[in-house]
Amino acid sequence: MAAAKTHLFTSRSREKWILLLLWIHCILLLRCGTQATWMYLGVASLAGSVHDDKCNELPGLVQEQLQVCRENPESLLCISEGARRGILECQSQFKFERWNCTTQRNHTVFGPILTKGTRETAFIYAVLSAGVVHAVTQACSVGNLTDCSCDMSRYGESDVEGWKWGGCSDNVDYGLYVSKQFVDAPEVSQDHSDSRILMNLHNNEVGRESTHRLTSRPLVTLDTTGNSRSLSSCALEAPATRKWKAVPDGILQLARAITLPDPEWDIRNLI
Repeated sequence: MAAAKTHLFTSRSREKWILLLLWIHCILLLRCGTQATWMYLGVASLAGSVHDDKCNELPGLVQEQLQVCRENPESLLCISEGARRGILECQSQFKFERWNCTTQRNHTVFGPILTKGTRETAFIYAVLSAGVVHAVTQACSVGNLTDCSCDMSRYGESDVEGWKWGGCSDNVDYGLYVSKQFVDAPEVSQDHSDSRILMNLHNNEVGRESTHRLTSRPLVTLDTTGNSRSLSSCALEAPATRKWKAVPDGILQLARAITLPDPEWDIRNLI
């Protein structure tokens, strides 16, 4: 009888331990699968203005990003718009693929794919980083941000092709600065010896470089008559989001070019 009770007690104890381990495992999976990221800003419905006291209520922001929000809350609306543009562009370019950049109905936005080192993940990082550059740059040009304005640095200059710089160019440099400061923050604060962290930072930079490279003169120029010759007046303009798709060496090439060697990352220079 005593032996039977001991066996019953042991069996119940084993079952309890198994259930406990399963419960812990489920909790860990749940946390890993629902970890929020700043990309949530691309699907969040932010009000017309963000006050610094609301920054802590936004999920997925690391300390450095919260600092950007507190010091310049209006920029968060531009970052949110940039993330939204990046998501829409991703969905547009992959709409006929097996993976079509589907978003989740939670704070992870893209779900478990962000935890994997795939080309799709690389493209997500790049296209959202580019989207932030694009949105912030345009916001500067139209005066929606108080910390920047359009770029007058080349006003009045002439180049060898006979172009005369006039008007006010899009301030791409500020867009690049905000994207690097905000988008890179989650990785910058981590161990740079981690190859996955380096990959994310690299792809963020590829996205920024793609937008910077596509910045060009506008399609419409104004001819002004000088004393002895006719010069064209132009200004640098950030590319329309749809233009990313049309440029052969544009951001879409990321999804086809990035490879993931095994067992160690060998990050290729795609710029």
